[in-house]
Amino acid sequence: MLLSFLVFLGLVLLGMPVVFAIGIGGLVYFLTQPELQLTMPVQLALAETQNFSLLAIPTFILASNLMNELGVTRRLLRFAHILTGFLRGGLAQVSVVLGLLMGGVSGSAIADATMQARLLGSEMVRKGYSRGFIAALQGFSGLLAVAIPPSIGLILYGSIGQVSIGQLFAGGIGVGILMALAYMLTVDLLARRRGYLPENPAPPMAREIVQALRESFFAVLFPFLLMASLRFGIFLPSEVGAAAVVYALFVGLLYRELSWERVRRALEHSVRDVGMVALLISMAALLGYGMKWEMFPQKVSGFLLEAVQNPKVALLLILFALLLLGCIMDSTVMIIL
Repeated sequence: MLLSFLVFLGLVLLGMPVVFAIGIGGLVYFLTQPELQLTMPVQLALAETQNFSLLAIPTFILASNLMNELGVTRRLLRFAHILTGFLRGGLAQVSVVLGLLMGGVSGSAIADATMQARLLGSEMVRKGYSRGFIAALQGFSGLLAVAIPPSIGLILYGSIGQVSIGQLFAGGIGVGILMALAYMLTVDLLARRRGYLPENPAPPMAREIVQALRESFFAVLFPFLLMASLRFGIFLPSEVGAAAVVYALFVGLLYRELSWERVRRALEHSVRDVGMVALLISMAALLGYGMKWEMFPQKVSGFLLEAVQNPKVALLLILFALLLLGCIMDSTVMIIL
């Protein structure tokens, strides 16, 4: 197992994409274990993607791309701008709120951060924000999509860990809001120090808020409808993604933004995104099987129980380990492993 980890880390440090580094590291483990058949890597890679609960991932990805193409993102940006544009560090505060709202649409931190960079990045540079500040802000704002339903990470964790996805969604909303408030406080402190000014001269009037909310109402409502449908048993987790696609098409029709060209672009982006996620799941299955075969999780938990008596200290150690792993691999891979 040590050799597989060394191969994986070495390939990552050499600049190889993480998904291929994990796959090669897992294959090395099977080559060094004569009792394991060499046909198993192929079988594991295919079997890992056949989980029924994972059907929600491609449908949620398609729903989020449809909403992005059908004008939902533009309306959310205007709503966020009206809500927080009057605060110090106006565009930065808008970025945080947009990340919170987009988290309820995209479900992906990478997609959220990419969309924010496309919408706000150049404008923030023009307004005098430093590039480092913009990169850090939009990266952290994208992380809100990890907590806000329909988070792909929560779906994966619920599927692999046999945890209720509906309960994860319910818990994620509160966490996401607290994270957004912490980001906004940090932005305010940095804006005061660096002189980042508000975008709007005065707080919005109630009429402006109502108008912006009316335009983006169906997008803001999306995560709450997901939670309600799961909570009351209207849809299963694997079915609610398909319902989200229908809802996205309905919103596009309602906003008069629906066209074959936009649907085609959404399908193209979705195929690429789903392929990336499926490849990560398949390749991580190889290394994950090796860790199970060596009883690696049991050994780690046994070590923590013996070495650390305080559960809070053990939790801090686990968080520190996840922080280090997050520097070299995607959260999707970490959940699967």
